Amino acid sequence: MITIRDTPNGATTYVPIYNKSIFVLSSNQSTQDNFNFIADIYISGVTTPAYFRIRKPVEPGTAFGIIDVHRVVENYVTSNISKASVDGNDENTNSRIDFYCEFGEEFGLSSSGVTAYPAQVTSSTYYAINMALPHLERITYLEADYKQSSPTSSFLTNAPSSGVVGLTEDAWLYGLRDASTSMQVEVVSYNSGGGTSTATFGASGTTFRHFRVNAGPNNINNITSVITSNTLRYSVRIIQSAAYVSEEYFFTLSDECPKGTPYRLHFLNYLGGFDSFTFERASKVSNTIRRKSYRKDYGSLSGFAWVQDESDQLHVDYDVQTDKRVKLTSNWISEATSTWLKELVDSPLVYHDDGTNLIPVRVLSDSYEQKNVANDLLFNLEIEIEFGYVDKRQRG
Repeated sequence: MITIRDTPNGATTYVPIYNKSIFVLSSNQSTQDNFNFIADIYISGVTTPAYFRIRKPVEPGTAFGIIDVHRVVENYVTSNISKASVDGNDENTNSRIDFYCEFGEEFGLSSSGVTAYPAQVTSSTYYAINMALPHLERITYLEADYKQSSPTSSFLTNAPSSGVVGLTEDAWLYGLRDASTSMQVEVVSYNSGGGTSTATFGASGTTFRHFRVNAGPNNINNITSVITSNTLRYSVRIIQSAAYVSEEYFFTLSDECPKGTPYRLHFLNYLGGFDSFTFERASKVSNTIRRKSYRKDYGSLSGFAWVQDESDQLHVDYDVQTDKRVKLTSNWISEATSTWLKELVDSPLVYHDDGTNLIPVRVLSDSYEQKNVANDLLFNLEIEIEFGYVDKRQRG
């Protein structure tokens, strides 16, 4: 008989699925010949196959089975970002998927054959979310820190509150919540005269578990015009049943003129949301050109004569491709911002926002030095990005 002794991070329901997600099992048959624990993993929306089976023997030196399911489930979790939003709050359908496990066992003599006894006990249903937490943060992870239920509940970001954002820029805040009650978004703007303006948006019937809300001046104003050129800063928070269930997260409106072409980047963070940052200082664009060619003889046959012409070409390019790269420099940043931006440098998904489109890019840096005021009184960030497409020319 199978018994579940431990589940991923104890009583956690929202499981960071890019980290280990371990079940510990025991059985009163574990000393039988050819014994294996069986885990059948059922993933919501996946019907072929109906389930994924993992077999594990007893862990050496113990009497238990240790089964990690994250490598199976993570294949069905991706991420969500979009500049289009009707209501200003949206469900991240790709960032979370539900799963549960049925556990059993198999054993038997090699001479008579091994018999499987599956589905003896069923786990709870878990919500696999696209978090990839650093080691120490995974150890201390508590879903209560992120599942929004009180005015201290956090959004899915490590970005310092009161970060700078431009009036024409987009941003989002991501969060987790129970789906039993509808939610709305409240924005409070504070203007230069000391006054405030408040707006509430979002479809009142939404019951999302993994959500994102418009949080940049531009995409908030696409829903409700509450942020103006007189705004100094503004806050975003979530309302549920007429009560605040999230932190009040602040943005400061930028009042600087960019010293070059600004590059707005959105990047997948450790917690499964997309953070945003603008590089405002001068940028340098370079193009790496790759050519494939063949060597062609001069001249051609014309009638009975071999004719050469001044337009004859010896080397003919038949494949020319150009990769675009840009070196970016930020404005002066704080120590807290420097620490946070490591998540940009090692992010697997980064987009350049050109005001209309989200264009995939990747950061080419292979190291990152976190700055601190003890060593550097003033500092900024320099990175190089490569665009995720290749321009091709005509054949020669």
